[in-house]
Amino acid sequence: MIRLAPLRRTACVMHGVAKWIGVAKSIGAAKWIGIVAWIGAVAWIGGCGGGAAPPELAADPFPRGLVVAGSDLVCAPSNAWQVDDAGTWSFRGVAEVACGVVRTPPGDVVLAFAPAGDSRGFRFDVEWDGRPLADAATGGGRTDGTLRVVLGREQLAAGGHVLRLTRHLEPDDAARPDNRFDGLGITLPGAAEAPFLAAAAERYAYLADLLVTGVTGTSASGPASLFTSGFLFAGPGSTEVELPAAPSLHLRPENLSAAPARFTVEVEDAPAASVEVAPRQRGELIVALPRRRAGQRLRVAFRVDGEPAGLYLWGAPRLAWPPSDDAPPPVVLITLDTTRRDALGAYGGPAGLTPYLDAFAAQATVYDRAVSTAPWTLPAHASMLTGLYAGRHGAGVSDPQLPRALPSLPELLRRRGYHTAGFAGGRLMDHDFAVSRGFDVYADPEQFETRGDRLTEQVLAELMRQPAGPRFLLINYFDAHESYDAPPVFQQRAGVDAARRALASPGEPPDWARIAAGDREAWRRALEGQVPITPAARRWLRAAYGAEVAFVDQQLGVVFEALRHHGLFDPAWIVVVADHGELLGEDGHLSHAYRLDPELVDVPLLVKRPGQRRGERSAALVSVADLFPTLLAAAGVAPPTGLDGRPLGAAGDRGRVFFEEHRSRVHLLPNAHLRLGYDVYGVESLAARRVLWDGGQQCARRAEGGVAWQSAPCGEGDAGAALEALHKRLGRPASGDYSADDLSDEDRAALTALGYL
Repeated sequence: MIRLAPLRRTACVMHGVAKWIGVAKSIGAAKWIGIVAWIGAVAWIGGCGGGAAPPELAADPFPRGLVVAGSDLVCAPSNAWQVDDAGTWSFRGVAEVACGVVRTPPGDVVLAFAPAGDSRGFRFDVEWDGRPLADAATGGGRTDGTLRVVLGREQLAAGGHVLRLTRHLEPDDAARPDNRFDGLGITLPGAAEAPFLAAAAERYAYLADLLVTGVTGTSASGPASLFTSGFLFAGPGSTEVELPAAPSLHLRPENLSAAPARFTVEVEDAPAASVEVAPRQRGELIVALPRRRAGQRLRVAFRVDGEPAGLYLWGAPRLAWPPSDDAPPPVVLITLDTTRRDALGAYGGPAGLTPYLDAFAAQATVYDRAVSTAPWTLPAHASMLTGLYAGRHGAGVSDPQLPRALPSLPELLRRRGYHTAGFAGGRLMDHDFAVSRGFDVYADPEQFETRGDRLTEQVLAELMRQPAGPRFLLINYFDAHESYDAPPVFQQRAGVDAARRALASPGEPPDWARIAAGDREAWRRALEGQVPITPAARRWLRAAYGAEVAFVDQQLGVVFEALRHHGLFDPAWIVVVADHGELLGEDGHLSHAYRLDPELVDVPLLVKRPGQRRGERSAALVSVADLFPTLLAAAGVAPPTGLDGRPLGAAGDRGRVFFEEHRSRVHLLPNAHLRLGYDVYGVESLAARRVLWDGGQQCARRAEGGVAWQSAPCGEGDAGAALEALHKRLGRPASGDYSADDLSDEDRAALTALGYL
């Protein structure tokens, strides 16, 4: 069976129908022909739900998202679909077909889904661009026969569109979670129905990555786990663009074909430059550009010679300028997944455990009242990248991805001339979730996690390769996330061995010794409250967790030294922040998510401004959403309006910040021991905090100038009215009867390994 992607994502992929069938017959579908027609028109698909960037921000000179192909309307199944060896398409729960319209067709377009015998009689809600289609256009969404979705011209305006199918699991079919189809097809005006070819699955996935998540790559492991942005040729061909004058042009061409391909750049008044790239490999091309006066443009042609079946990516295109006095500063955003505030020495944590972060804090601003927007990875990072609270950006709440309609930090920095590179340590920062959008290069985690030393190696390699000019780095260290298994030297430093031996003492629950030895089933029982958390267990948890934090601290020391070596440390804005914390036995609870306890949402935040050498502390109430406008302003980019975040150091005290937790398709909240409710809202001021959900609330206060929270009565206020006010402020996610049956086997395994199922 071909698995198109490890986690669900919407696709907006090329499917050139008009000339597709002839090409497939003449060359053979087994050679992966059939994605697009022969090179012809230039199709710009700005993403599924997007359109071009606002003119005032469209400074990036490269045609990112451009696909050179031959069709006015392009559609394809998303990567929620799987294809087996017999050519049967299937999905669980929800799947999409995404379309890009270059020119509106003269009549209706029909998408057809022919159910396999075991999937007849199912019922689907059918949405187009998030709006339900009338029953007349879908036949009621039933698969008694072929499900045909009719799309009129008024629904096919130029731009990106998404058709979404959502399966209703009814009592008589709940034992059949897979929605199986013998064939999918599309009919354009005046043409016969054309099938989506199962043999083209890899090409669909490749194009989907580029057009939806902004980056693409051919492998989930090894060197190709570094994904790149750029523009694409479907088959050999050429295109020409005008570029502003610059000293040099850097590219990382990638060849997705079965034969070598030659990538050539032709520049007026200069020799051509080219590189041959082996099949399924990525190369590098640096082109010296002729001198021009400021404001003059250069005509540059990009040409690929290779087999007709190939896809050819002009990856990570970038113009490089030498440093100048008015160049924007480097920006480095380091996120520490699952890192408690009290684990760091700068916040009163264990002495000597985090020496490199403590030294960094001595020349940075330490924020004592920083609060995350969510207790798990995806929505918290999305808030950093958009400046919005979780319910307002929707990632991990109402959408499994970072929505394309929202401008993200790397996108806006790239338009400012930054080279943008992201390095994900954990699975929930995988590019499938579209947090990669706006990055020139993006490294996915290896399997569930890239260990810190391996992640550091990737960062150092990228620092060696980056051309001159402003740089933005996002580095996400995941090691503090359970399971706690730091290298031995850090376990020794944190006292793990002694704490582990104590777990074997008489009277200790035997599950804890098993947990310390890596028993996942025993850990599950502890998560569900079935294993008492004894003082010895808490000491082991603290030690094992602290060892992981110490390991990450050493990696940060290596990164800080590399930044100094490359002359980037002193002139840079460097931010170190946790996305959320971790429960280590407080009130009998472990792990994170589900709840909004202070240990989960009150996070460490350290910020070094360019040239800053003296440490400072700030008692201002801040949110991780504030990083978006802060870093944009530092780069000289005007932030969008309507944000929840505001620049750090802005005049006037902020009265309160918000945070929240919700059940969603990628975040099912099955653990009743941890769960407060399926939609939980929190609000915090300097002196008080309140958490509310349907049927309950928690309140706490702290003494003036104090740090620790103390439980307190919630007072006489109407909890229902307060919850309704939070709904209005943050949004009320649509309810859904979500189930693990909606997940693929791979998705379920991933989320189980991460402790979310």
